[in-house]
Amino acid sequence: MIAHTDILPEWKKTEGEQWYDLQKAKSALLGIHERGSKLGVAEDRSFLAKMVDRYRAWAQEYAADPWRLRSFCYFVQKPGSFDLRLPALSWIRDALKSLTAYRATDEQLVTEIVAFCVTVWYQQSQAVLANREARSALIEIVQYLSGLQVQEIKELKADLEAALAQSPADNTSSR
Repeated sequence: MIAHTDILPEWKKTEGEQWYDLQKAKSALLGIHERGSKLGVAEDRSFLAKMVDRYRAWAQEYAADPWRLRSFCYFVQKPGSFDLRLPALSWIRDALKSLTAYRATDEQLVTEIVAFCVTVWYQQSQAVLANREARSALIEIVQYLSGLQVQEIKELKADLEAALAQSPADNTSSR
């Protein structure tokens, strides 16, 4: 169904109300929508691991919308989304950069971004440190939120800085 939407001309609209409805529908097919989804349970992990390119394309096209970004951050915290988390750091960083400062400070959005970063760090810190792109993206997200005076990011920032100080890997400072 998801792949089928890519080839239908009706799904290629780029403006207007129908375009917005199609964005919502494509997001929902991938489990990213306001009421959440059953997609993302632990049993979905092998299926979702094969969908990295699909979620990357979705993020590049749709994640710059604060509501969709918030929903995506919620989705990738689910157990079945485990294999999407490291690449999602870059997608979330890029989407966050594209938002205006006003929209990027939306409390619900910031809460989900922080929750996602905390989930990734505390469940996959060694993998983050070993993956240059994921490490760089997490550092940039933490720096950005820290610059906005987001209090909830302080503990993660301190933990990340301590790990970077101990890690022999090529690191970008999180200060």
